[in-house]
Amino acid sequence: MPKLTYDCQVEEYAIAHAAKCQFQHSDGASRAYTGENIYMRSPVYDKVKAAEDSSRAWFSELAQKGVGTNLILDQTMWGRGVGHYTQMVWQSTKVIGCAVQDCPAMSFVVCNYKPAGNMMGSMLYETGAPCSKCPRGCENNLCVDEEASKAPESTTAMPQGTPEAPITTAVVTQGTPESPKPVVPKPASKNSKNKKKKNKKKKK
Repeated sequence: MPKLTYDCQVEEYAIAHAAKCQFQHSDGASRAYTGENIYMRSPVYDKVKAAEDSSRAWFSELAQKGVGTNLILDQTMWGRGVGHYTQMVWQSTKVIGCAVQDCPAMSFVVCNYKPAGNMMGSMLYETGAPCSKCPRGCENNLCVDEEASKAPESTTAMPQGTPEAPITTAVVTQGTPESPKPVVPKPASKNSKNKKKKNKKKKK
């Protein structure tokens, strides 16, 4: 399992969408088809706590709904509503970028992941001894390479939140909507298959 690194370009996608204050997933093209998790809570509260709560909420899907033992994303697993968790642990995802926005009626958290996870028919992660298949190095039971282990040259610090507001009688609501639909690999077209057959005949 690779160690995630923070990416400022991916963060820009999250910042742009969070600023809209619309509790829905962004258009795939606007975030370069990176993966995306979103979270909201009302009323507005501390940004750091909102970021922490969102991560806990997404990861809690494992304990609440489970993913089974196969670890291959299929319609059965997806139907359980674990898309936020599966994106968080997707083994081919390498970088992450997040944003927390104070909106008029909610704290809005957006995290984007690159490469995107939730590819239908693919494995969430490979089980086994930690770091047993790392191509280079290991850090805290996660695979790292030379570039990932170095601190980025420039980073954008997470904005500091204002002190948490006193408890009021307002109803606290929170939510994580359905994840974007998983990507289903397209089967090869008949034309491409016929071309391959013709090429083979020509070679003979």
